[in-house]
Amino acid sequence: MSYQSIIQDITNKQLAPVYFLHGEEAFFIDKVMEAANGILPEAEKAFNQVTIYGKEANFKLVVDHAAQYPMMSSHRVVLLKEAQYMSDFDQLLKYFEKPSPQTCLFIGYKKKIDGRKKVFSTLKKTAVVLQSDKIKEYKVAEWISNYVRQKRRLIHPDNAQRLSDLLGNDLSKVINELDKLMVTCPEGNEINEDAIMNNVGLSKDYNIFEFQNAISAKNINKAFAIAEYFGANEKDQPLPMLLGSMYNYFTKVMITKANLTLDNRSLAQKLRVFSPTIAASYKSAAKHYSVDQLKSGFHGLLEADKAFKGVGKRNAKSREILQELLFTLFYGKQISPVNQEF
Repeated sequence: MSYQSIIQDITNKQLAPVYFLHGEEAFFIDKVMEAANGILPEAEKAFNQVTIYGKEANFKLVVDHAAQYPMMSSHRVVLLKEAQYMSDFDQLLKYFEKPSPQTCLFIGYKKKIDGRKKVFSTLKKTAVVLQSDKIKEYKVAEWISNYVRQKRRLIHPDNAQRLSDLLGNDLSKVINELDKLMVTCPEGNEINEDAIMNNVGLSKDYNIFEFQNAISAKNINKAFAIAEYFGANEKDQPLPMLLGSMYNYFTKVMITKANLTLDNRSLAQKLRVFSPTIAASYKSAAKHYSVDQLKSGFHGLLEADKAFKGVGKRNAKSREILQELLFTLFYGKQISPVNQEF
């Protein structure tokens, strides 16, 4: 079942004895747990609701709480959180085979499971199951767009893609940033580029997107100016994150180079980006660079990563590493070596 369907059933008091919420995406599991916390009125929780954490639990404690009869209430609610840390989780099998009908046991298991194990195959038959997988990175922009629409706001596909590129696929982080944007954007309005720049910790002129745009257009002066800014603001722009973003960028430009005849919509599908306009920007970059120049860019990234890790260079600063990356990309060679070891 989807997490929305489970929450809707909980809201409608269509309750099951066991809910098994598993997977690596904590956001959906936490949302169901929040809904479960609202099943009982506050006056009934003291005697009929308990929260247990896997690190502190064993199967006997869980069964003892789950097997109790409710006191002046129709149900008991047992929230077993972080169940992946239980060393004897498998021993709950007998309870899962015949759970108490008066108890709603919610199990948060934030880890991939081995479906071949009997305890998990049994849960799939007897429990309401939520498989909470990480969203693929290329689908995050679409997810952002849908989430914003559900909240009665608008967002252009380009800006959804920018947020996706910036925030990655950690939905807790994505939701936190989107909710901050909602505060500044009334219902019916659009979350635009200015709102993103002002509220997601980006400088309007000095950010990864402007860096990529400058490289795409071969605007050498602007690219070096942004690299200088990044070097002076390492806490806000950690070098490993920048290099990771640039690797993804060059990869997409290289793929585009091999597919320049595709229309923007088809190219967007090929690149797994949400917006045809974003795909068009990769086309522009691909037209400005030869395959050899792009290979130089990948070589520069490799050397930048090695320099950051202290391989072959000593005490290289982020500013210097980024400058060398740009020299390699624009000129095909390193002309500003720093602190090399001999």
